[in-house]
Formats: sequence, C-alpha cells, structure tokens
Amino acid sequence: MVVLLAPLVLFMTGPEIYQNLSGTQEEDPLARKRFWFLLVDATFHHINGVSAYYCMSLLSPVSISVANTAKRALLIVLSILYFGNAVSLIWASGVVVVVWLWASSCTTTRG
Repeated sequence: MVVLLAPLVLFMTGPEIYQNLSGTQEEDPLARKRFWFLLVDATFHHINGVSAYYCMSLLSPVSISVANTAKRALLIVLSILYFGNAVSLIWASGVVVVVWLWASSCTTTRG
C-alpha cells in the first residue's frame, strides 16, 4: 500500500524535501508530520481492508449487510450525541425500526 501512495507523497512533500536537502530553506516540521500521517493512514487502511476480508470469510453476506446497517445507525446516533443536534420523532422511530430489524434477523438466523 505504501508503494501505491509513494507518488502522492512525493508530489505533496517533494519540493519541501528538496529544499530541506539542498539547504535553501529551514526544515519545515509539517512536511515530516504529513509524511508520517500519510504512512499511518495507509497502514490503518490496509489493516481495515484485511480485517474486512477476514470477517467476510467468516460470516454470510446477509449478516455483513445487517452489521453494516447497524454500524451506520450507531454512527448516526453517536454523531448526533456528539454534535448535539435536535432529533425528531420520525428519525428516532427510523432508528428503532433498523435496530428491531437487525435484532429479528439475528434471532431468525440462529435458530
């Protein structure tokens, strides 16, 4: 993954690295931070992809779809709590329906 992002890293930080190596400008600490942030981001993106394929090999496609839906509902709830947005009755009932469908699908696949 890092090899695929190398052109982007060189494009973004190449001029700054050249200036730092040639001694024409003082070292910019943000150039190093950008490089390391990009490297860490690429590493975690790769780990996310590998773990997703591993989970897909263990579960059925329907279970993965239901888990994705539940994850999205949870992210919406957490973002509303974090940002303090107002919640309408229609929105709350939609979340309840999604969670109920998820719970009912889990019980029907087990037994």
